[in-house]
Amino acid sequence: DDEAEEEPAAAPPAKRQRGATDGAAASTGKWLPPALRAAAPAAARGGGAELPAGTARRLRGLLNRLSEPTIDGVSADLAGLYSEGSAQLLSRALAAATLAACVSETRPLESLSLLHASLLRALAIRVGTHVVSLCAEAFVAAFEARFGAAESQPAANVALLIAQLYTTGAVHCTLVYDLVRRLVDGFGELELDVLQLLLRVAGARMRADDPSALREVIALVQQKAAAAEAAAAAGSAPPSQRARVFVQMITDLKNNKQRASERDGAGVEQGALLKWLRRLAAQGREPPPFKAGWDELRDAETKGRWWLTGAAWVGRQAGAADAPAASSSSADGAGE
Repeated sequence: DDEAEEEPAAAPPAKRQRGATDGAAASTGKWLPPALRAAAPAAARGGGAELPAGTARRLRGLLNRLSEPTIDGVSADLAGLYSEGSAQLLSRALAAATLAACVSETRPLESLSLLHASLLRALAIRVGTHVVSLCAEAFVAAFEARFGAAESQPAANVALLIAQLYTTGAVHCTLVYDLVRRLVDGFGELELDVLQLLLRVAGARMRADDPSALREVIALVQQKAAAAEAAAAAGSAPPSQRARVFVQMITDLKNNKQRASERDGAGVEQGALLKWLRRLAAQGREPPPFKAGWDELRDAETKGRWWLTGAAWVGRQAGAADAPAASSSSADGAGE
């Protein structure tokens, strides 16, 4: 990788905590569950390279200071770190640290996820969208691991982090809609838990950004609900309460009848952070949201990353008319 050639020699690694067997754990200074470590692609693990010890310490220190009052200064200082070394190594470490902070085993961490998503959007504004692309790839891998292991609350927390990336403008609605379609296709209890969370946090914005995609999802939900009712009439178990609640939620969203708690997401805190992000963008440039599909991020290790300048990519048929070109904002600094 280009970044491996430019990365300064790292100091001898400090003693690792229990279970920190890879670059991601060493960079964050936090123990990561085996499922999360195993799922993280090279974009999250570091591909065998690590941040210099001093840079890793500065990253940890800045993230420990992160709060709503300090986010402007923390994001500016982090942008400074990007100018000093490998952008990809720093983004990998940042992704691992964000997951370690936001993926609780026992409870939802909505405020923390919103705060960290806002930080990533700020870095996209200050540095470039490649920061978000590497983090989003790591988050998709983490969700696949937690969801595949039927870990309900951790999977929901990763989905929440992805949804907050969307509500802050860091990623395009394509990513969230892809996740919603995948979950509707399963329509089990775990899927319904995550779907309710996604609609509550991001439903209003999804409706505004791509109403045609929402109509497609509603049609899929109606098919699933009808099949469940038919099965119940034939003697199978009736649809669960979760299924009924979700169908009502998406019907209300279709009719623009969301409850205030759903419509406003995180409320005052979200509003304050979004206003700050708008002010920050007004000071310079505002890059578009990073746009890539769920499967593209999930399969990036094997099919490549079209969104990074110079990266190999075999994800679509050669000559496809709609093959996307990497935007300048997606590629800024990607080869550092």
